[in-house]
Amino acid sequence: MFRRTLQCLRPKVANPFPATCSSTPTNNTNQRAASYIPPGQLPGPNAKLIKLAAKSNISFSNALRKIPNDKPGEFPLHFTVSPEHVFSVYHTKYLGMFEHPLTAKILYTYTHEKKLNSLWCYVHGSLSQDSSTVVVRTTSERMVWKALSHALNAAGYDIYGKSLEGTTELRGTIRIAIPLPKTILKCSFDGLVAHLTDTVATQIIPRLRGKMKPSSKARIPFKGPVKPRP
Repeated sequence: MFRRTLQCLRPKVANPFPATCSSTPTNNTNQRAASYIPPGQLPGPNAKLIKLAAKSNISFSNALRKIPNDKPGEFPLHFTVSPEHVFSVYHTKYLGMFEHPLTAKILYTYTHEKKLNSLWCYVHGSLSQDSSTVVVRTTSERMVWKALSHALNAAGYDIYGKSLEGTTELRGTIRIAIPLPKTILKCSFDGLVAHLTDTVATQIIPRLRGKMKPSSKARIPFKGPVKPRP
């Protein structure tokens, strides 16, 4: 009887399936197809961002060019380089068509960074392939960042592009993506430094020095719909 009384006094839960919704799943294939936008027709950055990027000569990620990795099995790293200064992919969500509350602050940070450092280096760990945790990704990023610093020092520069011998600065952007952070943590640090030292000397620095000439205007990712081929 006591249990029956509690059941009567228990508050009733609202209907989880209101009249406007159905408890059975529906086929939304047509809806998804109608809302699909081809990559070439995606909206680009807002006009304010494009104007500031052109004024400061800061490009988007489409200015980066991939360079080969001589030991992809031993050191799974993806290298992209540009002689131009490029926005980080982490800030892409703030640099879209609609202005974000943090957009002004991020743009100020980039313009200030451009005055201080001639070389921008990014090291990004990915979780798409080995499902690594935040700690693993952060540790692998620090490891690769430190190895890149040693490699640049061996070439006569610091991590910010300043010449250790008082010669010309190294200018541009270096981005290293880590698709397998767990594998990188198992690598020998000395071996990683040797690999990055060879890559910096033979691949990265020659491209930053003139094989890829910087454009006079900052590159924007989208210029409008892609015209179909005849």
